[in-house]
Amino acid sequence: MSEDEHQPFHMANDERPDSRVVQIIPANPGSWAELQDPGGEPIRLPLACWALVEEDNGRGEWNVRYVVGMIGGAGHAVRLEAANSSPNFRGYRFDS
Repeated sequence: MSEDEHQPFHMANDERPDSRVVQIIPANPGSWAELQDPGGEPIRLPLACWALVEEDNGRGEWNVRYVVGMIGGAGHAVRLEAANSSPNFRGYRFDS
């Protein structure tokens, strides 16, 4: 395997350039991201997966890690984006 194939995936160009996805796992059915539409009504989008994200701390050290829910992005190409990157993100919800 080439060296590039061992590297984590970087977030999309419109996401934070100092972040990269290290690992993903599927989200359980009933896992949602809740956003808010312009009228203030809640919008629930199903989570595709959870991503372990690694971030550069500003000194070239990739040692800040956190987990985010990923949702399908808008547009012609199929892609995932971090749910919390939307300015109208309100949180995660889980059906029991």
